[in-house]
Amino acid sequence: MLQNCCKLFLFFLFSSIIFISSVHAAPFNIDMSFTGFTAGQQTVITQAETYWENVLTGYQTGIAITSLSILAESNYIDGEYGTLGYARPTDATKQAGFVLATEGEMTFDSADLTRLYDSGKLYDVIVHEMAHVIGFGTLWVDSEPYWSNGLYVDGSHEYTGTAALAAYQAEYDSLATYVPVEDEYGKGTADAHWDEDIFDNELMTGLIDNTNFISKTTLASFVDLGYVLLPVPIPSALLLLGTGLLGLIGLKRRQVQ
Repeated sequence: MLQNCCKLFLFFLFSSIIFISSVHAAPFNIDMSFTGFTAGQQTVITQAETYWENVLTGYQTGIAITSLSILAESNYIDGEYGTLGYARPTDATKQAGFVLATEGEMTFDSADLTRLYDSGKLYDVIVHEMAHVIGFGTLWVDSEPYWSNGLYVDGSHEYTGTAALAAYQAEYDSLATYVPVEDEYGKGTADAHWDEDIFDNELMTGLIDNTNFISKTTLASFVDLGYVLLPVPIPSALLLLGTGLLGLIGLKRRQVQ
């Protein structure tokens, strides 16, 4: 969920772990529908959709899903500079040992949309929330058996998926035994984002900054969820800029000077 608090590399090792074969059972495709957005705002949503379709090239072997359907809505939530948006999967399927989203929804506060669009920050907010629909933070936990991929024990603040952990060891801490998960900022932020104290301006923390990036740890976490990554490093042009904090799972904004 987004709130008013803004904070959204041994490469050979990392590549050998998460850039797995591009051979896969089915391509990854998102079907978007919209309610309450301007044409320009819809274009930004489509750009975020394209980002994830390019980064996640498909599903792992044994998974047969034709598409992920996402409804994006603009509704009043709590007014300007409060919760920017929230998102979740609304239906899922179990295949090849994974729980995978097949339908989902994203809601963005109508009070914030024009400002975010005009400032160029809306893209980051949407990419973040779309990640939650795909499964980041929402299809991790053991406390929800049907919705869990066994990657996180609720309340432990320790993500243990093997691909993301290997990436975290390469990027941040070679001796780590888990990826640190947020333990502050309340429901919708804690237990569903990377730890802000460690990841700072990484896009999948609960707080968003003026400048954000998507780490290889975040990308690897989607391998833990059953997806196949683009089998080449992500070019710097795809790194993200933004202002906002993400949440049901949502995002929050920190005031930036």
